[in-house]
Amino acid sequence: MSLCLPSGRLLSSRKCGRPPPARLATTDKATATQTTEPSTVSEDSSSQSDFVANVNALETSVTSYKQDLDRTLEDTNLNETQREEAVEEFGNKVIQEAGEALAPKDMPQALGGEDSAVAFTNLQDMVNNASITIATLFTNYTKNFTNGNLHMQVSSKPLSYYSKPEARRFDTPYSGTSVELPEELYKDGVGEDGSVRVVIVSYETLPNINNTIPPEPGADSKEDFAVKDQLGSNIISITVVGTEDWRSVKGQHVRLNFSHVYGGDHFTTSNPRCVWWDKRGLAWNTTGCFSGINSDNFTECSCNHMTSFSLLMDVWGRRENLRSMEGQGYEAARWLGTAGCVASWLCLALCLAVIVALKPLRTTLCWRIRGQLCLSLLLAYSLVLVSTSVGGKGAWWCKAIGALLHYSLLCVFSWGAIEGFNMYLMFVKVWRTQRRLLRYYLGAGFGFPVVVVGLTLAVTRGQGYRTEGICWLASGAVLWSFVGPMVVILTMNFLIFVLVIRILIRNIKERKRALRKRDSDLKDRLWGSTVIFFNLGFSWATGVLHLVFDATFSAILFSITASSQGVWIFVFGILLNKKIRGDMKRLLIPAKDDYGVSLNVIQNSKQETENYKVTIFATSTEE
Repeated sequence: MSLCLPSGRLLSSRKCGRPPPARLATTDKATATQTTEPSTVSEDSSSQSDFVANVNALETSVTSYKQDLDRTLEDTNLNETQREEAVEEFGNKVIQEAGEALAPKDMPQALGGEDSAVAFTNLQDMVNNASITIATLFTNYTKNFTNGNLHMQVSSKPLSYYSKPEARRFDTPYSGTSVELPEELYKDGVGEDGSVRVVIVSYETLPNINNTIPPEPGADSKEDFAVKDQLGSNIISITVVGTEDWRSVKGQHVRLNFSHVYGGDHFTTSNPRCVWWDKRGLAWNTTGCFSGINSDNFTECSCNHMTSFSLLMDVWGRRENLRSMEGQGYEAARWLGTAGCVASWLCLALCLAVIVALKPLRTTLCWRIRGQLCLSLLLAYSLVLVSTSVGGKGAWWCKAIGALLHYSLLCVFSWGAIEGFNMYLMFVKVWRTQRRLLRYYLGAGFGFPVVVVGLTLAVTRGQGYRTEGICWLASGAVLWSFVGPMVVILTMNFLIFVLVIRILIRNIKERKRALRKRDSDLKDRLWGSTVIFFNLGFSWATGVLHLVFDATFSAILFSITASSQGVWIFVFGILLNKKIRGDMKRLLIPAKDDYGVSLNVIQNSKQETENYKVTIFATSTEE
């Protein structure tokens, strides 16, 4: 989706067809997702037994490690460093054993049956209890334990440490997955020594404890699609010692950000649901959890209690290669868009050069506004061309490009709105303090987009921009950070245009402005503003059209109109302006000078002799 790309992804991602779900045998009990029939893979009792046996072995090992730790700590001759080393050794052993239990050889990702669910519950309890043991042994202590797909963070800090919001936020090693705990929760968890002990355990992979066969994100096979109620994110287990039964009563929820395992750039997904692990029901439950901002690549959740949290979603299939899927029509539209972007970039560069070269333009408020619009649009086209060439790399700078593209396009609409507003002022009031107005215009034109992009980054925590395909906003609710301001600004411009036309018609009828010198200038400015209004409005109207129809003809239309805005501004704003053409001709083609001599005889009445004054002057002749 881009200004130049024809697929219309600037407004939404292209939807893949959704085949009927396969191998689904689930029923909902209350709000929990439970299994009723085993799948083909779940029937492999050998693999299921391996997982259960590994968890049972882990329980034995953890008990042994805990006994060893207790005996070691009973030694009163140990100093603080030795105690810490003993505790860290205990934590590393637990993490090592748990990681191996989660990844037995040849174990399928999906394990059905009550035994597997019980084993899954026991595994979480053992890891959490080991973490709590570590947390209770120290004060003013933070330690991270990591082993492959399992990460454990243990923190024991005084209550004052968590007074700052950044201290209440925990980022996992897995990109885009984090948790933020409410302040009231820390106050409820203060121990006798004044410390608050927090344990965050995050699981990168876990067996999907239901009856479906989860598709492997990195595999090329499409045979496993489609599936419902798929575990679509990491799992985060949260414990604040002493607050195990905590429930939010003041509206302060646990906030979680989940990065999708099945990203929307490669998979077609739907219906993301924030869930927690119900130990009694041995299933994922949605009660008390609510989804917030989400896109194809991340979902924000809010929950009113603490336990293990994750994300369920329906995975419908792997996205085909976009170019082969879209066909020749979309490919043609893409090439047309790219060519249009290049042509518009050159035309906008010429527009800026003309405005800077001609003093009457660069000192006029109207043209200074138009120059800012051209500059913003030039930046947008540059970023689009860069985005289409480097997109899909998945790097952090792709998000940066997406945020800059978001900003530059909002600047284009902002300066379009300022152009319309300034045109309205020209017809209703003459402003002599152009410098003062320009100061306000600069603040609005460049400041408003900063606010919108800043809020988008803050609310989505940087996850609102895609890093696959094209560097742009992710699809979903976050798209309204662009579509919303665009619709409001275009509507406002339309209303201003209608008001100006009404004023112009009324003045013509009343003949109040007939034969005035300013009329020609105002008509030129009205013409230029009208071109910009219809240029921006029609281009993005075709974008909405493509969003609705998602067809080849709409893709080609949007690609042509959106990528040619700079061309129309240059043609109708510069080339068709007779006065600008004349000024440019005089600037580029200097007139030839004929130097003549004039003999001016000045008779001085006071002198007896005649004084002759010779004056040399230049006369210009244009060929």
